[in-house]
Amino acid sequence: MKRALATMIALAICAATQGAAAQDDDDTHLDDPEAGLTGDEDDGSEDDDDPEDGDGDDDDEPPPDYSVDDEASTDDIAAFITLRHIQVGANVGYGISLESGNFDPFGVALGLHAGVTLESNLHVGLFFNYHLGEGTEADFSDTTTVPPTAYHETLDYAFHHYGLKVGWDVELLDSIVGRPLAILGIQHATIEHCRESDCNSNAENDVLFGLGGELLYLGDGFYVGPELRWNISLGDPAVNSLSMLLGGGVSF
Repeated sequence: MKRALATMIALAICAATQGAAAQDDDDTHLDDPEAGLTGDEDDGSEDDDDPEDGDGDDDDEPPPDYSVDDEASTDDIAAFITLRHIQVGANVGYGISLESGNFDPFGVALGLHAGVTLESNLHVGLFFNYHLGEGTEADFSDTTTVPPTAYHETLDYAFHHYGLKVGWDVELLDSIVGRPLAILGIQHATIEHCRESDCNSNAENDVLFGLGGELLYLGDGFYVGPELRWNISLGDPAVNSLSMLLGGGVSF
């Protein structure tokens, strides 16, 4: 009886042990698929995120900037002010000779000018200046006659300067433009010599070259400013003169 009871207990323990081992195997098998499924889902989500991340990178890129920079260089600003603008005006001033002498043959100056500013701030125009001129006079005595003869003698000059003017526009301040320039043209000089009432005139034409500059204030449709120019006439002899002018006109 005891042996039978012991045998039954032993069989029950074996059965319980085998059942526990089987349960452990089942739990291990269930855990592995879940882990596998979880891994697959993670892999899938990462794969799905890759294109989304790529799209996100594209979305995060800033759009191209097509705006125009408001800040410009000094030369560009000057071009904005005078570019393709035609300037037509007049000037008045005074001319002095840089040669030694007792009088100045140039004197008061009146003039006209017209020009246009092209690309790269290049200004091209025409100019005309008329120097009214000054003269000299003296009383002489001709001692070769008996008795000596007294007479009055005068010498008067007038100058025309005209030709091509080329400059370069540079903005210095708001609405203030500097224009260094060069001229190439003709100096037409008229000389009148009178002895009493007997007069004769002589005219000369010489190549004229010059360097100078203008300082212009630009308003709404107008401009005004001074011009200083050194003139060299390539005659025989060469004559150096200085023109000091104040001009203005319309700009359109």
